[in-house]
Amino acid sequence: VALHIGDSYAPPPYPLPIDTGFFTAHPGANRYCDTFGIAPLRDALVEKLRQDNQLDVQRENVLVTCGATNALSATVQTLVDPGDDVMILAPYWPFFRGMVRAAGGGVVDVPFYTPVLEKKSDTDIETMLERSMTKQTVAVYVNSPNNPSGKVLTRAQLVAVAAFARANGLWLISDEAYDGMTYDGREHVSPASFHDTLERSVSVFTFSKVYMFAGLRLGYAVGSPEAIRAINKA
Repeated sequence: VALHIGDSYAPPPYPLPIDTGFFTAHPGANRYCDTFGIAPLRDALVEKLRQDNQLDVQRENVLVTCGATNALSATVQTLVDPGDDVMILAPYWPFFRGMVRAAGGGVVDVPFYTPVLEKKSDTDIETMLERSMTKQTVAVYVNSPNNPSGKVLTRAQLVAVAAFARANGLWLISDEAYDGMTYDGREHVSPASFHDTLERSVSVFTFSKVYMFAGLRLGYAVGSPEAIRAINKA
């Protein structure tokens, strides 16, 4: 008998503004659930990830979170130690910079989406990234479709970013909050679908954008089982 958890094993003794058949259909819904997310939801997400993102994943690769914000924050807390640097492809969602700073990490801004979008850069992507890498760099943050530029990176561009991360032993944090929100026949590509990328990457998704349900505060992180277990602790 686990005496330390403090779980609410007894159902609430007062009336609830919930359909009367809910607790009959979902016994124990008032108790703590699996902190990785309930199995039916994780299995449904696995099916979605396989079909929409071409990710070869199982239930153990998925962690349900309180929105993508929670997924990204816990990922940074897991991967970044004080003094580590994270390369953030810019422009970017400003909250992520704060997450890195909160973990004691250094932020390295990498001008990226605008040069790529305007095609004014006279260097290739690998050279652009190499210029910003430090000896303390442990991860690269990429966000496509991008907030705020709107840039949707092509498969070739994402392959180049993922190859750079692999070649330098870096984690690839792929913020795919706008997964599915592509237009004009553009393809959304998940970098973790590339060969040998899933093991050193964390992909983050949310119900807030394409499902238009921000108030649900529901997101999920995808990575190797080892990474997912570590992120769950955070």
